[in-house]
Amino acid sequence: MARTRKYMALVSREGRVFVAHCPEFDVSSQGPTFAKAQANLAEAVEAFLLTASVSEVRRRQRAKPRVASVTVEVGNGGELPQELRAELRLATQEVRRGRVRPASEVLRTLHRRRRS
Repeated sequence: MARTRKYMALVSREGRVFVAHCPEFDVSSQGPTFAKAQANLAEAVEAFLLTASVSEVRRRQRAKPRVASVTVEVGNGGELPQELRAELRLATQEVRRGRVRPASEVLRTLHRRRRS
């Protein structure tokens, strides 16, 4: 008999689609509705668990996600300089086209440009 387990799902709306992410395994999916994104994520996590090596599953499970808050300096009334807005807009377009850059890479680029 198959066991069932619950994993965290973070679902957010991005344009016309909902993006669902399971931080325990760093697996994501999407769908046209909240429920469909959630169902697609469940399918993606199941596929990952069926196809990944035992060592890969354990490696990802050891990196347990933590929920925390962050404090950021907003400045400028929340307005980003025009060149940073352009970079963020390009990164968003890449995500929508399926060419995803890690958020850390986008943030590093934004911070470098902001400092110069």
